[in-house]
Amino acid sequence: MEDKYFLGVAKVALPLPSPCTDMQGFADAGQSTNGKADALTDGIWARCFHISEPSDSQAEVYLVVVDLWSCTKEIKQKVVDELDKKNGTGKSYLHRTIQIMGTHTHAGPAGITGHKLYQYNTAGYNEKYTSKIAGAIVSAISKAYKARKIGHMYFRSSDIFEPKDIRLERYLFNRALPAFNRKLGRHGLGVFFSLTDHIPIKGDLNVGFDNRIRQLNLFHGKDSATEVPIGLINWIPMHGTSYSTENKLISGDNKGYAAKSCEAHFNEKPNVNQFVAAFANSHCGDISPNASGFRKEMGPKVPGSNDSERVKYIGEAQKQAAIVSWNNIEKMENAVTGSVESVFKNDVDMSNIKIEKSLFSGKGFLKGRAERTWIGSAGLSMMGGSYQDSPWKAINLKRGIREVPNGISVSERVAQIAMISASTKFSFQLIVQVLGGGFGATILAMTVYPPAVIAIGIYSIVIAAINKMGAKPIFLLTDAQRDGQLPKPIVLITEGIAPTKLPLQILKIGNIIIPGVPAEMTTFAGAIFGHQTLQAARKNWGEDVVTDWALSCYANEYASYVTTPWEFDAQYYEGAANLFGPFTLDAYVQEYKNLLK
Repeated sequence: MEDKYFLGVAKVALPLPSPCTDMQGFADAGQSTNGKADALTDGIWARCFHISEPSDSQAEVYLVVVDLWSCTKEIKQKVVDELDKKNGTGKSYLHRTIQIMGTHTHAGPAGITGHKLYQYNTAGYNEKYTSKIAGAIVSAISKAYKARKIGHMYFRSSDIFEPKDIRLERYLFNRALPAFNRKLGRHGLGVFFSLTDHIPIKGDLNVGFDNRIRQLNLFHGKDSATEVPIGLINWIPMHGTSYSTENKLISGDNKGYAAKSCEAHFNEKPNVNQFVAAFANSHCGDISPNASGFRKEMGPKVPGSNDSERVKYIGEAQKQAAIVSWNNIEKMENAVTGSVESVFKNDVDMSNIKIEKSLFSGKGFLKGRAERTWIGSAGLSMMGGSYQDSPWKAINLKRGIREVPNGISVSERVAQIAMISASTKFSFQLIVQVLGGGFGATILAMTVYPPAVIAIGIYSIVIAAINKMGAKPIFLLTDAQRDGQLPKPIVLITEGIAPTKLPLQILKIGNIIIPGVPAEMTTFAGAIFGHQTLQAARKNWGEDVVTDWALSCYANEYASYVTTPWEFDAQYYEGAANLFGPFTLDAYVQEYKNLLK
């Protein structure tokens, strides 16, 4: 039998930016908005869900899904400050009970983060506009609170292959499948299949996605006989990149379309109005709507000849999957029961975590390595962008550039040295000296290799961007710090220009936990993290008290990627953008477990 809760939902439009404002997500210096909302999603929105226990007004949480690249520290802090000023509830309490997660649309505005790594293609942090964003979120929270009535919820984790006529799986493609498959099963990590039994792995097929549809369904009404649908939150992992870099409209992309279309569907039902559907994002770091060849230049393999059609196809598939999940609710089996709680810790230094017990200790290339995280740094393959979603065609760096014998070509070494030179603003000779004598042959080759001169010119855009960031000099890295990041060819120290001290959060809604992760997790990393956090929650609250999980990524801040050690070793875009080293996933698992102690 389901428990009773006070439930309230609301949605508020986020303000549109001014024309010519830069856009966030693709890191394309040439992409700016015309200041208009697209008709498919009606722009960008904040969708809020209030959940509390009837007997305890302090036992409450707010889930806020915003159509942005990510929530950021600046947005969350402004929301907390404004609510504390308005209600006097205390900032610590508000940080703990409010989870703000971005849908990861790449068709939203820039200027919402104060970290220079994510500003380099933009005009920088726009405090005035960020305050407007925060004001809209506060309005959504206030409206959801005022709309609260007694109700109940159902949480359903269903098979993505269940809606057979929708074929949602045809739109989920792992853009880094070779990295996903690296060292799995056949190479000594078979034990982890028991941790990730929701990931289908079928030989050489293009799989590598989480096959669960996780969805929280909310109703007003004292019992099932009087229930009225009021909202849902869906966590299908999917990049918000159906719109390309040529887009100028402000949009929630495929998830924004799914939300708008799903709301229209439910609002047509008798006695239902103002239904709020949020399509949050989850561990989609390597899941792309474009990996199958959506882009015209790659040759389309699925429906959609332009950006708008692709947004509709991907969005409609998510909406239909959500409706099928809703229609198949088993009221006894899926009923949400139990307390509403939250835990939160701010300023966890992710660059200096000593791993107490690694999940991967002694495995493969990790054998003998210091089990800890390191000062943030970016790898060379990160600078080439994601091949399927945001390739930097002028730079043309390949995926998987690794600091191993014969692993880096002459032109790639030129790119690395040029970028390091830009970030340190020190001499070419000093960089060669700092990086070591192993570069000698490459440097000699450069003197007789004409393409190297051309490469310097090609990389000038990156050099200018790095100079703008003001990164720390790379010679400050110790041998241990460089070795700890191997096989990553470091081009940039991100400490000081990207988040290092992070907010960690777990919401407990009845028998479900929802960790809020301030980063972008890959499929495999998210599955391991979700399972490990669930086991810790069961140990804390009880085996029968906590039964399932949903994962909110892009929540409260953004600190780049979290991958498995094997994806880090592959050094595809995702591994190169894993800032804190091969034990980053271990660090997240450990620190979230510590939240529950």
